Parts: sequence; structure tokens; C-alpha cells
Amino acid sequence: MSENSNWYPVALSDGVETGSSSGTHLLGEEIVIWRDGTGAPHVWEDRCPHRGMRLSFGFVRSDRIACLYHGWQYGTDGRCLAVPAHPNLKVPPSITVWRHSCHEQLGMIWAHFREATGAPGIPVEATGEVLPIRSLHIDCPADVLAEQFASFDIAPFNSELADGSRSTRRDGSLIIVTMQNGGLSETLIGGVQPLDEDHSALHAVLAVSSGDYRGAGQLHFVRFVEKLRDQLETGGRSSRAQ
Repeated sequence: MSENSNWYPVALSDGVETGSSSGTHLLGEEIVIWRDGTGAPHVWEDRCPHRGMRLSFGFVRSDRIACLYHGWQYGTDGRCLAVPAHPNLKVPPSITVWRHSCHEQLGMIWAHFREATGAPGIPVEATGEVLPIRSLHIDCPADVLAEQFASFDIAPFNSELADGSRSTRRDGSLIIVTMQNGGLSETLIGGVQPLDEDHSALHAVLAVSSGDYRGAGQLHFVRFVEKLRDQLETGGRSSRAQ
């Protein structure tokens, strides 16, 4: 198990629906992200202790996630609660799945490899609406992605911000690009997830002070992150962002 002590974004909040699961990687390790019936997120090692099947292949029912292979069921505390082949079995408490600390904030789900005592120290507070943009897997290291995101040219969606100020800062796994003019502002936030040494994922959200950005505004920034991916992977030769 990794000894990294940082928080990392591992999904957009709207990318994992209630009662569903999704598999991904973090620092070379397989993890499963799932939401129980109340909508609470969980981030675990993506492995059933029985035969090693990925739990992300299984299914969620209320407050349990079940393995697809033999149906072993695990509660939100990681303990195995039921073995369908042996319904009268008192399951030993030692049968558990490794759980990572988990937090949801700023339109993203965050994971921490160690038992964290608090929430991630996110250096930006959204006072308006936070909209999902897109999650993308990119064939480049996380540090390269973060550096290029911070320096990439981007035009604001609201034309009133075109001649306003722009500031960019990086704090851990977050890159925060704010464009503003008076009381108007658009803040594009990129959360970088290191999948392994050579691959990463970008989770992008938009925080806006006012205005209707759903639809056309979101698409404007989707094209930006897709163009960034093209530049990193193909030198910008792809037409995907056109």
C-alpha cells in the first residue's frame, strides 16, 4: 500500500451516481469509487479479499457493495457482511476491504491513502455555482499535465471578462485559473490524479459568480481541456477539440 500522504481528486462528483461504482487507478494502485444508497462516496482498494475480483465489476445495493464473482457483500465500514453460498455463516470480522479516506468537495471526490484526520486543504472556496466540465485520461505524467494546464491559453466564455484580470496558481493537485472583471468571475479548476508514473487524469470543474453557464458555457471549457489533451498527446494534430 502506498505511503503517500497527499489528497488526490479521483473523480468528478457527477461521474459516480448513487448506487453505482467505478474503477480507476491512483499512484499505480487499483481503487474502486462507489456511492451507497444515501449518496455517500467511498474509495476502497478494488479487490475482493476472497478471490481478488475487482469490486468495481460488482453491484451496489443500499449500503453494501457486492463482488460479481461469488456475491460476497461488504458494508460501508469495509467488513464482509454476507456470503450468499453460506447464508448462516457468521462472517469473521477479519474479512475486510482496505478503505482509503474519502472526501467530497468542490465538485470532486478526493482520496487519501492514509487515515486522514481532516478534509483536504482546498485553497479555493466557490461562492457561486460549481459546474462539472469533464474528466479525461491523458498519456503524460501528472506533473507535466499540471504544468501545461497552468500555462495553457484560455479565453473566458463571458466576453465581459476578456479584458479583465487573470490569475493562475497551483496548490498540490489543484490548478486554479481565475478570470475576472469587477464582480464577474470564471474560475476553471483542474484536479490532477496521478494514475501511475506515466499516465494521469484531469478532473475539471468551473466555478462562476453569476450567469447561465450550463450547456454552452460548459462546452466552451470542455473544448479547452480536450485541446490540452491533444497538445499533450499528439502535439495538437488531432481535430477532436475543433
